[in-house]
Amino acid sequence: MSTTPGSNDQWSNTILLLLALGAGFLFVCSGMILAAAFLLHDAGRSSQKMAEETGGKSGPPSTAADKGPNSPRQTPLVAAQAFLEDLKKARVDEAYAKTAPSYQSQVSRQEFSRLIEQNPSFISYQTCTWNTTPGMDPFTFEGKISGGPHASAAFTLEVSPAGKGYQISKFTIH
Repeated sequence: MSTTPGSNDQWSNTILLLLALGAGFLFVCSGMILAAAFLLHDAGRSSQKMAEETGGKSGPPSTAADKGPNSPRQTPLVAAQAFLEDLKKARVDEAYAKTAPSYQSQVSRQEFSRLIEQNPSFISYQTCTWNTTPGMDPFTFEGKISGGPHASAAFTLEVSPAGKGYQISKFTIH
């Protein structure tokens, strides 16, 4: 096999060039993959937060500690659910405590109790359905309860930020 002077150097340079290009390509690709993974992870956290705030079932289940008006994990949905759950179980005082000071300045505790007494369908209802518009502040839930020993009832709940959580700022029975 004959070689000409300098051909080994040419092959060596070509191999080194190819290795450098391959390494650069791998470096760029791995950087793009890491960037995409970071963006997807961040987008997943954002969509989870939005889903929690707008009523989606994404994320870990809520606990009793998440339902307080100053809970850092409380969402408008959790606040609305906790309020209606208190009414369902005839815990009128607890439900009233979940209302905002602005609501309490318009509706006394006694007036609230009378409102529930006049609309007993909120006690022991079986089903509750509602609609909301995501991203609105205050969050408005238009809903209906039914299936208990009393007639069904339609309602509107507005949930507003309060401290680190949310409180009921409006409760209307239709």
